[in-house]
Amino acid sequence: MHAEGDRGELGGTGSSPPAGDEGPGCGLTAEQRDLLRAARDWQAASMSILTGRVLDRAAGMLDRLDLEPTAVRADLADGRVLPSRLYAIAELLDHAADLASESAGLVHDNERRWRVVHRQIVQTLEGAG
Repeated sequence: MHAEGDRGELGGTGSSPPAGDEGPGCGLTAEQRDLLRAARDWQAASMSILTGRVLDRAAGMLDRLDLEPTAVRADLADGRVLPSRLYAIAELLDHAADLASESAGLVHDNERRWRVVHRQIVQTLEGAG
């Protein structure tokens, strides 16, 4: 546990600071801000990979269902397994949508930050040249 007032290695309690909390005077060093930006990019990329895996799983489950009218009628007359399987697939699709949305939010939050870094690098290079 860190002493009170000590923000730790990446400057916090494990959650990323809001967009406005990364500027000068926020208590983070430039290196820590860079690490946070990179970590958010990695997190967004990992979430996109996981989204793809969840969608692949849902597609595989859907491929194994017999959705011919006669098979659907037989299932409804007998065990009624089809509705629960379709519901499970819908839950996977819902989870994939949530992951994609959260990943997009991370990317969106980082876009401005990377533009600022790029502008600073350009200004530095122009000043040196």
